[in-house]
Amino acid sequence: MLGDFTSLDQAVALTAARSPDKCFVLDASRPGAETSHSYRQANELIDSLAGQLSALPRQAVGVLLSTRYECLCLIYAVIRSGRDVVLLDPEWGLAAKNAVIREMGLRHLLSAEPCVDDLSELCVPLDFDRPADGFAADEALSARSRVVVFTSGTTSKPKGIELSQAAMLYAYRLGGQCLGLGPHTRSGCFYRVSGLGILGIHFLFPILHGGSTVILPQFAYFDVAAFWQLVKQWQVNFLYIVPPIANYIVKEGQALEQPFGADQLLCVAGSARLDAEIQRRFQQAFAPLANIYGLSECGFAFLFGHFDGRRYTHSVGPAVGLQLKLTGEDGLPVTEPMRQGRLHVKTASLFEGYVNNPGLTAAVVSDGWLDTRDLAYFDADGCCYIVGRCDGTINKGGNLFHLVECDELLLNHEQVIEACSLKVDCELYGEDYIAFARVKPEQGAAGLQDFLSRELGVARAPRQVVLCPGELPRNGAGKYDRKGLLALAGVEG
Repeated sequence: MLGDFTSLDQAVALTAARSPDKCFVLDASRPGAETSHSYRQANELIDSLAGQLSALPRQAVGVLLSTRYECLCLIYAVIRSGRDVVLLDPEWGLAAKNAVIREMGLRHLLSAEPCVDDLSELCVPLDFDRPADGFAADEALSARSRVVVFTSGTTSKPKGIELSQAAMLYAYRLGGQCLGLGPHTRSGCFYRVSGLGILGIHFLFPILHGGSTVILPQFAYFDVAAFWQLVKQWQVNFLYIVPPIANYIVKEGQALEQPFGADQLLCVAGSARLDAEIQRRFQQAFAPLANIYGLSECGFAFLFGHFDGRRYTHSVGPAVGLQLKLTGEDGLPVTEPMRQGRLHVKTASLFEGYVNNPGLTAAVVSDGWLDTRDLAYFDADGCCYIVGRCDGTINKGGNLFHLVECDELLLNHEQVIEACSLKVDCELYGEDYIAFARVKPEQGAAGLQDFLSRELGVARAPRQVVLCPGELPRNGAGKYDRKGLLALAGVEG
């Protein structure tokens, strides 16, 4: 751990003082036009922007996210100025953004890019070239700054999550301890920054530990061989690989002649369930892949995988620096190994609550324990395994099973590149589900339907298999977009 600082921006200032010329962010998103920014440059820009923000009322400020160095400095500047920062995905519809603005009472927005829609009147003009002019941060004030994230764009009651600096620092420090992050860490980001998940794991997390981030071209993984060359070229040693992309790389990529060793590259998978066989094949062909687990309500991941001395297992790991427990349908504790139950966590990184919604907060937090709403089990050594969402269980006409069963079969079918299943209402059975798959050209939907009926039985097979010509719809965090998927099947989201 770098120090006893009390806010995220102080980590930047500390590294800038110790290693001013160290790389902060390298923007390699446009080949041939790479730009490197040092910690000294970043800290001076953060001071300059924080000084400009001091003229605003001391209220929460919204930041329209982008995958840019300037946007990252804006976020740190809001924290350094002692204001709450509200993260907004610019690709949400205008109605959704306005819903968040109303919920938070926002009067000012910040953006590293020109505002061109009806929100432009709220955008504060900032000078990114202005000198810092001796701005002096109030560390006690920045320590009280909160980060507010909204889990999705919505035009109704948006669900906002309030995170303290102390909670986020605890989460990132714990993660660094478990995964071995430090000044040597060089993260590679090939996603669009759309929320705290991507922002945190690619930027805030490694930077807290004095590391650096390389912004790679978005969708760089489409050409798997060229992707690994980029990783080597820019000396990236930390990658976040969401499970759908792990699936794609395994199915479409050729195994490396010399896979990366644990001392060269660590990949971590999160945000969705990682298939055990895909994880095994990825590690065999490419690089170590840890199966990590977390929730927005905890600010970050809180379980960081399990390394057995040779490779990462499918477990999301033992409890380190926090408490876990399982409960059954009756609410009583589940203590037997290998028996599934509802997972609860008690951690110092727990959120302060949902914005303006104490009732919802009380529904998921009891005596400091957060109901994750996920099914899990522990092995005899206390390692945790995630089964899936509690609401991922299907009761189809009396047949009770989990969507994971179908997903695992599809993901291990050699003609399927990626797949997921979604629960839908059914007049006949009460509940049913639809499977979505991106397949190689020679595979037809009828063939997959027959395959699933044979393997699962007709009563447990999906009512429909929808083939997608390209990537399955995903949001900016890499998770599957339920509304977009259901639209492909002609079903209301």
